[in-house]
Amino acid sequence: MDQEPKAENAFDDFLDRLLRGERVDAEDFVATHAELSADERSQIRRLCGGTTSAESAGPGESRNAAAGAQAMGEDLPPVSHLGGLRLIRRIGSGGMGAVFFAEDEALGRPTAVKILAPEILGGPERIERFQREARTVAKLRHPNIVVVHSVGEEHGLRYLAMEYVAGESLAGELATAASKGRRLPVDDVLRIGAEIARALAAAHAAGVVHRDVKPSNIRLAPDGRAVLLDFGIAFDAGAAALTATGAFCGSPQYAAPEQVDAARGPIDARTDVYSLGATLYEALTGVAPFRGETREQLFRAILDQEPVPLRKLAPGVSRDVETVVHAALDKSPLRRHPTAAALAADLEAARVGDPISVRRISPLGRALRFARRRRTATAILLLAAIGFSVAATLAVRQWNDRLKLRAGEDA
Repeated sequence: MDQEPKAENAFDDFLDRLLRGERVDAEDFVATHAELSADERSQIRRLCGGTTSAESAGPGESRNAAAGAQAMGEDLPPVSHLGGLRLIRRIGSGGMGAVFFAEDEALGRPTAVKILAPEILGGPERIERFQREARTVAKLRHPNIVVVHSVGEEHGLRYLAMEYVAGESLAGELATAASKGRRLPVDDVLRIGAEIARALAAAHAAGVVHRDVKPSNIRLAPDGRAVLLDFGIAFDAGAAALTATGAFCGSPQYAAPEQVDAARGPIDARTDVYSLGATLYEALTGVAPFRGETREQLFRAILDQEPVPLRKLAPGVSRDVETVVHAALDKSPLRRHPTAAALAADLEAARVGDPISVRRISPLGRALRFARRRRTATAILLLAAIGFSVAATLAVRQWNDRLKLRAGEDA
C-alpha cells in the first residue's frame, strides 16, 4: 500500500534513475533496452553527454548535462537547463517529483523548478494532475501562496517554474527546535496558522482545495511570511476529480477522516481546515495528533480515536488555543470551523485574548461522539451494563427474601 509507483517503460526508468542520483551509462542502457525508440535513444545519449544525431544539443549543453548526470549524488540536477532556466542544485523532493533551485537567465531571477517524477510521466492521469497544479496555482494571487511563473516540457522532463521562497520549511523549524529540546513560541505558531488559513480561504474562494496541508508544505520566508507551497494534489472544483476511484491522496498523518474514508463526507474546504489543525497541533505539542506503526493503524486512529488533549502535552498553551485547534480537528466536517477564514479569525482572537467562536467539548459530549462512532462496541457495553443491573437487582431481591424468611422463622 505504501509502495511508490513503478516506471511504466524503459525511458521512464532511465529518468527515474537520474532523478534518484544514480549514474547511468547511456550506451549500456541503450544496448540493454532494445524497445527504446530512436528519439528516446537520442535523448538518453544527450542527457548523459554522449554523441547523438543532428537533433542533439550542442557541445556545451551536452557537457553540462553529463556533468549534471554524473554529479547527482551531490544533489545536482540531471540537466543543466530547462526552458531558459539554469538548474543549480536540488532543494527538495516529494511524491510528485524533485525541486531544484534555478536562475531565470533572461530576468536574473532566482526560481524554484519542480520536475515531475519520471514514473508520473508514464501515466496520463498523473500528467493531468501536474498540469492542473500549474493551472490551479497560476490563477491564485495571495502573499501567502507561492507564485507560478511557467510550465513546460524539455528533454523528456515535465517541469513547473515557481517563485523561489528562501527560508526554512515549518517542518525544518520544528525539527531544529526539537533538536534543542524546545518548541516554537505559541504566538509564532498562531501567527503562522492564521496566515496559512487566510491563504487557504483565498484558494477556496477560487474553487481550489489544497488537500495536502502539512509542515513541509509551509515555508517561512526571511521577511516573516508563511507561504503555502505544493498544490500537487490540489483539487480544482472546475476540473474532473482524478481520485474518483477512491485512491488515497495526501500525507497520512495530516489527512482528514473524509480523505481516509469517503463515507465520512466530501472533500472540501473543511478538509484543509482539519489538516491545518493537525499541523498546528504538532507545532504546539511536538507530535502529530495521530500515529501508527502502519498506515492502516494510523487510518484507524484518525477515524476512531480522539487526540490527546493539547494542554496535556503543552501545559503552557491557553484553553482557547486548545479549543480552537481541537475544533479544527473534529472528526465531523460539520463541527469544524465552516471556513478557513473562520479558523483564521479564531486563531487571531486566541492570539490576542479576544473571544473565540467555538466552544469546548464537555466530557459527556466526547462520550456521546465516541458512542456514535463505535455503535457496535457501545451497544455491547450497554447490554453488559443492563445485564449487570438486572443481575444485581435479582440478587438484592433474593437477599431480601432470605432476610424476610429468617425473620419469620425467628418469630
